[in-house]
Amino acid sequence: MTLPESLESALQNLAAHKLRSALTMLGMIFGVGAVIAMLSIGAGAERQALVMIVRLGVRNVLLRSKEMKDDELEEVRKKSQGLSWRDAQAIKDAVPGVDTVAGKIEIEAYKILAAGTKTKAKVYGVSWRHAELTHLVVKEGRFLDGKDELDHAQVCVIGPAARRDLFGYGAALGRDLKVDDV
Repeated sequence: MTLPESLESALQNLAAHKLRSALTMLGMIFGVGAVIAMLSIGAGAERQALVMIVRLGVRNVLLRSKEMKDDELEEVRKKSQGLSWRDAQAIKDAVPGVDTVAGKIEIEAYKILAAGTKTKAKVYGVSWRHAELTHLVVKEGRFLDGKDELDHAQVCVIGPAARRDLFGYGAALGRDLKVDDV
């Protein structure tokens, strides 16, 4: 059988079995579409994971406090007072390759108030270098700077959920916010 005869036979079979041909084409279209969708989802998930890794910092070293019972804490404090801000500065000065040191502490806030409304949110005290290490992007206003830290300025950066709860969709910049008694 020659090539033109094979093509003619194939076209005749397709024309004779229209439903089977349509279902076969539909199966191929859905199959290819599913493969493309899965590859796209995988690529998107990979990109998202890489963004999260970059935000954590591939070259960052994080030191976190460890929850201990009172008797364990007493025993540990006999040997060490823990890590202080002076220790962090000493590490920066003494260890080659350390570019940035930033502190962060979680504050257990019992009330967060503004403009007659309240919300619940996590509250952290952070160094002005925190945004640089975590690649935070501020949508409105600015992040803390070195002068704020030196002056012990009473300024804060709030997330979108806390902003919405406290100020609605109006302006939040320059407005008063009370965390506990501050």
